[in-house]
Amino acid sequence: MPSRTGRDYLVDKYGDRLVDRLDDLCEFCGEAAELVADGRERLLTQWRQQRAAEAVLGRIGETASRLPSEFREEYPAAPWQQIIGVRIITDHKYRALDYQQVWISLTQAAVLKRYVEEILG
Repeated sequence: MPSRTGRDYLVDKYGDRLVDRLDDLCEFCGEAAELVADGRERLLTQWRQQRAAEAVLGRIGETASRLPSEFREEYPAAPWQQIIGVRIITDHKYRALDYQQVWISLTQAAVLKRYVEEILG
């Protein structure tokens, strides 16, 4: 992790909007954690859970896509392009979704949340 972290540093370098987006990412990752807490079987068998998962992963990916590339390069420990790619799949290839993979993405959101929280300080 780069030595420069914390809200003040991020606001000085990137502006308030970036910090707001990182806060949004944490919120959406928390929502993913709630879906994980409901259990894998529920996601695999209930369409409402599936749609909720698609929406949450879409929001995570959309928010990640709005982070400046300079920021994503400065903090490369998150697989930003993969996160953005999941949004493209959930939003545009929804008929071909593999909910086992959706489950994996949901569980990995907790790792992203911890990383973003570290960045925010």
